[in-house]
Amino acid sequence: MPTESWWKRLFAWVKQRHEIPAQTAPPGPHRSPLGSSQAHLADCAFCKTRQLRQEEPSVPYCYPLWKCPCGAFASGAWLPDLDEVADQLLEVLAIQARVSEPCVPTDHPAITCQHYSVDKVEREMAEILTRHGCEVRIAPGATPSERLYWVRRKKVKV
Repeated sequence: MPTESWWKRLFAWVKQRHEIPAQTAPPGPHRSPLGSSQAHLADCAFCKTRQLRQEEPSVPYCYPLWKCPCGAFASGAWLPDLDEVADQLLEVLAIQARVSEPCVPTDHPAITCQHYSVDKVEREMAEILTRHGCEVRIAPGATPSERLYWVRRKKVKV
């Protein structure tokens, strides 16, 4: 009887894990109870509008966007990508700033390193957006390793 390679067993295990229907997982505050075939839903962190549908992806944005009738919008991802999410939100708002650190070359031409701190990203993004007249709220994502950044322009009192 031929033995399967470790890699083949690993890929079979991963495939089996991803074939589990999403509705078997308990719905979280930002997860659709309808399953993975439905649009990813989120609740507005400002006005509490529930189950906003994710906007269709548009170039050049890689991360999902949610728009709320109150004027807020959000984007999110898992923790290692939050610097790119923050950069995307700044670009959507036409703010010429970045929070991601530049890549540092290594001894190998195909590999680079990038310093990363979730706390620093969130602090710098909030400071930049506040200076530009925006409010920021950070909400949990679908899993403990994901976050959503909600942003809206501050309302001017007349």
